[in-house]
Amino acid sequence: MILLPVGPAVIWAAAEHASACLQVPVAVPAAGLHLLATALWLGGLITLVLLLHRAPVGMRVRDCCTNE
Repeated sequence: MILLPVGPAVIWAAAEHASACLQVPVAVPAAGLHLLATALWLGGLITLVLLLHRAPVGMRVRDCCTNE
């Protein structure tokens, strides 16, 4: 499951401007990692927005983090 997005990220990185520079062995993996990190960040942001949107109106952070 974790390796599934690696293929498209590497293919995309190899097809963009990273493959046209002088340091291709460094630029293509760096661009691939950048794409994966962006996808992870965006997925986390969407998850956070959905969770906050579904939270009850009067709920505070203190209410969900204590066992009292």
